[in-house]
Amino acid sequence: MNFCRCHKIAMTCGNCGKVKITFHPYNLLALEIPVRQTSGSDQLSITLEECFTETFQAKEGAWSCDHCLKLAMKKLDIWTTPDILIIQLKRPHLYRTGQGSMPIDYPVEGLDLMGKVGLSEDKELVYDLFATINYTYDNPRKGIYTAFAKNFIDKQWYRYDGMCYHLSYAICADDS
Repeated sequence: MNFCRCHKIAMTCGNCGKVKITFHPYNLLALEIPVRQTSGSDQLSITLEECFTETFQAKEGAWSCDHCLKLAMKKLDIWTTPDILIIQLKRPHLYRTGQGSMPIDYPVEGLDLMGKVGLSEDKELVYDLFATINYTYDNPRKGIYTAFAKNFIDKQWYRYDGMCYHLSYAICADDS
């Protein structure tokens, strides 16, 4: 089983035209959560697709060109994927905006990464959720971790809180 794959990072200077491409290994896919403009926004959650868009859009001024030292554009791509994909949702910047507890909508089954991966390696790029780790907090510096995991034998979701586990219907009550 393969747990480590590669990101492709392309940096392009609009001033001198230099392009620098590097590949970096990852064992978890860290996604940025977009900050919502609170005025006029009735949306109560963020989708996983929005997190992918926020993370993998080209960012102007995110790199300094080695050749001319001007600010340039940086573009991050998923180049290859592991057999088991671990996604981390990066929330810290949201605590400052009061959006740290905004829920993220994600598919329990059928997360399709086709079209998001540069090199498919002739494998299916569809993933099903089987566990989450959650951080519940009073404030960003004080909280507790809990987990939800799907039992592969009885197909039920269980909540783990460090002391014991409980049957849970929080993830998907009609999952079979």
